[in-house]
Amino acid sequence: MAGQLCNDYHMFYSRDHDKVEMDYVVENTAGFLAGVEVKAAATVKENDLKGIRRLAKAAGRKWLCGIILYDGDITLPLGKNIWAAPLSSLWGNAP
Repeated sequence: MAGQLCNDYHMFYSRDHDKVEMDYVVENTAGFLAGVEVKAAATVKENDLKGIRRLAKAAGRKWLCGIILYDGDITLPLGKNIWAAPLSSLWGNAP
């Protein structure tokens, strides 16, 4: 499934041959990619990074960042250009 955001970005869902999923992949006109996972849990587990890490590896130099939006309270660095951020931060309510 793909959609267009403004004229400069495309957003789509991804699942590879191993059935590893990425909730949202955002691509700009230059082909650079960002991955977004949305989790209902209040904690982030190692397994939650599987889709982001797979996308980062596949994208190579076109990889920008990965974000896991979750039901927690703090923003956490999870690796190079990968973070977990509270879903509430989308509305400016995160510490």
